[in-house]
Amino acid sequence: MVITVYDFILEAFPELDPRGNHRRWQRTAIESADHICCISQTTYHELCQRYPSAASRASVTMLGNSFANVVAEAASLPFSDRPFVLFVGRRGGYKNFEVLWEAWNRARHNSPDLALVAVGPPMKARERRSLDLGPDQKDFFYLGAVPDGQLKSLYQACSAFVFPSKMEGFGLPALEAMESGAPVIASGCEALREVIDSAGYYFDDSDVDTLTDLLIAAGTDSLADRDQKVLQGHRRAREFSWDRTAAQTIQAYKTVVANHGRGRSQAA
Repeated sequence: MVITVYDFILEAFPELDPRGNHRRWQRTAIESADHICCISQTTYHELCQRYPSAASRASVTMLGNSFANVVAEAASLPFSDRPFVLFVGRRGGYKNFEVLWEAWNRARHNSPDLALVAVGPPMKARERRSLDLGPDQKDFFYLGAVPDGQLKSLYQACSAFVFPSKMEGFGLPALEAMESGAPVIASGCEALREVIDSAGYYFDDSDVDTLTDLLIAAGTDSLADRDQKVLQGHRRAREFSWDRTAAQTIQAYKTVVANHGRGRSQAA
């Protein structure tokens, strides 16, 4: 049995799994597996810390870049003539959207034209209330889910893509943004640093002041070394491919088969 472990977010944030069912299922799978594929070095390191006996049965199968062949599809949007920062994904809990929301509201005092655009799951009434999002809010644009072509166009047009998560197993939107030519502002969590490397602008996930300064710089087109960072990001994104993911996964299966064969020979 070969399994893939994406992250240990439920262990870090147990309130997301109050009954503990998913954590028990994951623990049972890890303890039973003949081999464990981890989607990043970050996930592998955490696996080794939490399950030291699993280290010899694990390998890294990094995820790939899906946006290299996506064609941008421009759309008529109400914020297309103004600077905007982009958020992609779920917003609750460890995704840390509240920190971005607070920093953006502060940043608008210095960059009043800066809009915030969010792509992701539906926004429920409770979330709207928690953000104090009234019907007259004209600078925040929630788009819901969008096709990949339109998402690439948003990455290309944004002043910066912001990834404030407290924890990730990998962080695919960062690859999408870098491939599309967007400056990336990210929290300093281990997985995002692993994926983005030197191409990003980093802030501590609770540091609203630093994020505010970065948003102001993005909105006024004054991010330090912006063009160099964008170029580094594009090159970095091209280092990740699904062909490599497939090759690493095939190698994991070959390892299992080889070990199984040796076990049968020894038993005979």
